Amino acid sequence: MKYLHDAGLVLSPAAVREVAEAFADELERGLAGKSSSLAMNPSCLPWKPGRSGRAVGRVIVLDAGGTRFRAARVRWESGSREVEKQVEVPMPGTQGLVSKQAFFDAMAAALGEVMEEALPIGFCFSFPTDIQSDKDGRLVQFSKEIQAPEVVGQLVGHELKLALARKSSPRPGALVVLNDTVATLLAAEAVVESDHWSSGIGLILGTGTNGCYPEPSRQGEVYNTEWGAFRLFPRGSLDQAFANLTQDPDAYWLEKTISGAYLGPLCSLAVEQALGQTEKWTTADLADPLGRAEGDRVRIVVEAVVDRGAALLAAATAAVLWRTGGGHQSDRPVGIIAEGSTFWKLPGLKGRFETHLKGLLQGSHQRHYSLQQIPQAPFWGSAAASRW
Repeated sequence: MKYLHDAGLVLSPAAVREVAEAFADELERGLAGKSSSLAMNPSCLPWKPGRSGRAVGRVIVLDAGGTRFRAARVRWESGSREVEKQVEVPMPGTQGLVSKQAFFDAMAAALGEVMEEALPIGFCFSFPTDIQSDKDGRLVQFSKEIQAPEVVGQLVGHELKLALARKSSPRPGALVVLNDTVATLLAAEAVVESDHWSSGIGLILGTGTNGCYPEPSRQGEVYNTEWGAFRLFPRGSLDQAFANLTQDPDAYWLEKTISGAYLGPLCSLAVEQALGQTEKWTTADLADPLGRAEGDRVRIVVEAVVDRGAALLAAATAAVLWRTGGGHQSDRPVGIIAEGSTFWKLPGLKGRFETHLKGLLQGSHQRHYSLQQIPQAPFWGSAAASRW
């Protein structure tokens, strides 16, 4: 179909490898503090393999994501994990514009229902954040269409503590702010096999997308790439037209090709451009067009959009995997902990991703990996981080 080429949806294996190599260069530039589309944010948390039997104890976990905010009190003993109490509410800023105070007061209200005096908090904050030496985090910007501009530039842990004080809630213990991708990687403590990994990657593909890894030149400190903002890949007329429909057209180029917040609407626009057919799909709706008969023109267009996104995600993952320095032996793979409904539930996505990834991990770039799914990985990784 000529449209697929004109729209920039067809990438050859050579083109995908060029994207991976460009990503590797951007990664190097970001680490060196040079201009890069990859933020390369340090987490102030090290990668510590061999910790799968550690007891974390009783802690508070907060999970601020693209659509929901969750607060829970959990117990993690050696060999067992239990949620004692949990509250879940809409993420502040997803249902209209909110002020800074309203944003943190909403979080504090949910936290107050599970808080006990002096319990440590692992705060999974799924947005670009500069982590401070005291483990607090300063919000750089919101993605995922969150409407709370006054929160940008604030220390989220500090502001949450102020909100708790306004509500006379029990005082928390130590508070650790971390990205959901970093938390996903730290959930490796729940996997016995992780003791044998040579390194690890946290991969998020849900509402948004991101990746992290332990940087070997920085004593294994986990670095959050913020790869949703990666820009060095071929973009066509579809991408440009779609970007103009989003809140921030010049940001998060990679995220807008594959993440759950955008993939359904992107496929809808592609079908409209290619076939003149109007659709209003969410990403969850794509199971229908992807399940149509082979040769169906709608299916062909949607599959092309999904496959292009899977290829770009694989290129980013391969570049990060190369950077870890691990995976040279089959019995010492790089563990990839993947999290997110788009990755695991969108029909065919995981298979397409692995096909492209394996194509990139050949020849002089050959590496071994182990793809893992840990239920609620960011949640339990945040629990682990609270006692790091």
